[in-house]
Amino acid sequence: MKKILQAQVIYDAFMDTILRRMPKKEKDYPAWYKDRLDKCNNCKYNTKNIPNSILPTGSLYFSKMLGKNRCSICTCFIKQKAWSKTEECAMAETNERPSWLPYGYVTSDKDNEPKWNRLDLITMDSDEFNLVSVDDKKYNTDISEDGEKFLIKLIPTKKGNDIDFSFILQSRHNIVITRIDAGCGCTEPTLDLIDKKNHKIGIHLNTNGFGIGNFVKDFSVHYKIEGKEYKDDVDDIIDIKFLGKIQ
Repeated sequence: MKKILQAQVIYDAFMDTILRRMPKKEKDYPAWYKDRLDKCNNCKYNTKNIPNSILPTGSLYFSKMLGKNRCSICTCFIKQKAWSKTEECAMAETNERPSWLPYGYVTSDKDNEPKWNRLDLITMDSDEFNLVSVDDKKYNTDISEDGEKFLIKLIPTKKGNDIDFSFILQSRHNIVITRIDAGCGCTEPTLDLIDKKNHKIGIHLNTNGFGIGNFVKDFSVHYKIEGKEYKDDVDDIIDIKFLGKIQ
């Protein structure tokens, strides 16, 4: 699996601006978009919040002079980046920070935490699934380095706190889910059929037996595509890993 190309994401965002699919008035903003912009507006890495005496002369500086706020980490225009549901906060993408920022500019660890997560994980191949977030404040989504699995990265929680979240598996074909393998008894899944291409999966994780530190849980969904012939009644499988941390 591969995520949709970054160039396509940028192109789509600017086309939405040009074709006026992106609301101009704040009162018309969708709640998720307003939430993202509010967080970006308060971020220390927003060029709007960086003193001109620090900001180096160049594209970031001149964009700011024109009233176009940009992220100093990824250099994206904030309004366009936040509009794309497939995007995530730049601080979730890299640990690198602008080398020109003076030491001590950021004093709190919280300032370096990602401000918002990806809403839609869109894949490129027509036979692959998309993963749509339902609880984006509880987790972020990604694809494993080998391209074989979806990753759901849960926010840290305290020992003994159960974790409940859900997501939508979105297929480009009509499918029938035949089985869900939860891996162990601590993971309790539920399945809700939205339609033949969209299935909502709920997860309840009982963390009582978890130790302090990072954990990984394997999860798989078995399915059949309508109209496809299967030998020996073997299902197709999509693998998902849940990554989390107990504090």
